[in-house]
Parts: sequence; structure tokens; C-alpha cells
Amino acid sequence: MSVFLRVQRRRKLGFTMIPYLKAKAFREFDGAPTVDLDGDFVILPTNDEWSIWMAEYHRTHGAKGTQYFARIGRMVVKTRWPPGHEHQLSMQIG
Repeated sequence: MSVFLRVQRRRKLGFTMIPYLKAKAFREFDGAPTVDLDGDFVILPTNDEWSIWMAEYHRTHGAKGTQYFARIGRMVVKTRWPPGHEHQLSMQIG
């Protein structure tokens, strides 16, 4: 929960317990990659999220987009999963 609170503060978003629990917001952080000081997820090739983000960048930016991230070996993103892939949370957590 401390990571969630840090992300909310950095993104200047409010926090109340009932909406947090109803939205199951904690699921985005369970087993998640590291979150940097700005509240963004740092995705590395060793993370489960890497291949899905690489496929998303390939779809939206072509091979050059994926080559860049493969070369630097990390990407910093606002959400754990690309838009439309949030279902990965239920697959990971069960």
C-alpha cells in the first residue's frame, strides 16, 4: 500500500480507502515492477510486463521503437500494463 500512496501523491491524485478497495487498485502493485520516485513503473526485460509492452510499442511505433527499448534495457511507463491489457492483473493474481 505504501507504493500505491507514493504513486497517488506523485501524480497529485487523492486517496480514500473505500474507492481504493472497490477498484482493487492494490492489484496493480502486487508483484509489480519497481516504481520510481515520480510514481512511474520501471519495466525491465526480466519483468513479465516487458514482452507485452514491447509488443505494444512495436504495434504503435514499429521496429525502431522496440529497438530503442531493447538497446537501453528498460522503459518507464505510467501504468503497469499497456491500455487494454489490464486483464493481465487477474491472470497474475488469480
